[in-house]
Amino acid sequence: MKKTFLVFLVAAMALFSAHAQTRADLSEAAINGLDEAYMLSNTGKTEAAMKILNKLDKESPNNYSVLWGIGFAYQMSGEYNKALEICKRMENHPAASYHAYQLEGNTMQRMGKEEEAIKAYNRGLERFPNSAVLYIEQGKIADGKQDYDKACELYEKAIEAEPSEPWSYWFLAVLYADTTEPAWSIMYGEAGRLLTMNKDEYTEDTKQLSELLNYVYHDNIGIPVEEPYPVWIPSYWDQTDDSTGTTQERLPFPVAFNQEMAKALIPETEVTLQSIIDVRGRFIDSFFERFTDNYDVPIFDYQRLVRQSGHWQAYNMMLFGLADQDGQNHWYETDPTAREQMEAFTQWYEEHPFTSTAERPTLASKVYRQQP
Repeated sequence: MKKTFLVFLVAAMALFSAHAQTRADLSEAAINGLDEAYMLSNTGKTEAAMKILNKLDKESPNNYSVLWGIGFAYQMSGEYNKALEICKRMENHPAASYHAYQLEGNTMQRMGKEEEAIKAYNRGLERFPNSAVLYIEQGKIADGKQDYDKACELYEKAIEAEPSEPWSYWFLAVLYADTTEPAWSIMYGEAGRLLTMNKDEYTEDTKQLSELLNYVYHDNIGIPVEEPYPVWIPSYWDQTDDSTGTTQERLPFPVAFNQEMAKALIPETEVTLQSIIDVRGRFIDSFFERFTDNYDVPIFDYQRLVRQSGHWQAYNMMLFGLADQDGQNHWYETDPTAREQMEAFTQWYEEHPFTSTAERPTLASKVYRQQP
């Protein structure tokens, strides 16, 4: 697997930590102080952060969230041994969670001890086997070593462990963005973007995720259409053994995706936000006409549901608008019903959120229906 796309999700893993701790025993003022300390640590102002954290530690001794804040501040200030001491306290804490092992592994990585970091993440997985984050952290190490197949395997394990965690999908989306199979990037990227909505995560990282989707479409579709295909088609077939032991040919999902996308691009003459929305609509209609019995792609089912429910325009504006604000503003300025459409979609989404479950996860290995 080849990957050259390295721009997105530099800071995304921070979301796994500061805002995910158990804080039930803290006052509102203490929670606000903890958030402020995290922001200070994350911007290198660790001395100011420690003043807040030491005060919180005196007020709420041995609070797990405060301990995490102290450990994170030590890590960010380069006091790694002190950070590791805090991690051990967290691992033995009654409220222990995967965050202790994540922080320990992150600290080991900063010390240049990647193998020790992997051991920490694996110890965490032995105790908390459904922690997607610990698989993702290992995937990032493999990614950094350009072992993309291993990274892909680990990110997929993260999805299997915790199908509703959005960032697993996004790391896979980035992994596939500059390969010869960007169909996977679109599948994973859109699923991840929707799952961030379920968690009410609207951050600068969320904007970058929309930019990734926008990038993949712009980078891989050819307008105006050129013969024979406006998108490239990998020249291989997937060989599978059926129950009789004979071999049959099956069209790989990326090839099927590209063939239908090629047809959907006609009659567009330029790449705009609106043309992408129109192309995606034609694509999903034709894909289901041809491949309903061949592939099982939850995100495509969801797109069809949105389309049938009359929210296609607003849905796509939600997906791509953060990346193309000029295009979104044009929609608002030229369509008097735009805001009404967006409000209606937002309300509809609350009642019909996209889900990815253990029974039906959004995974490349699961998209092929069993051959008859």
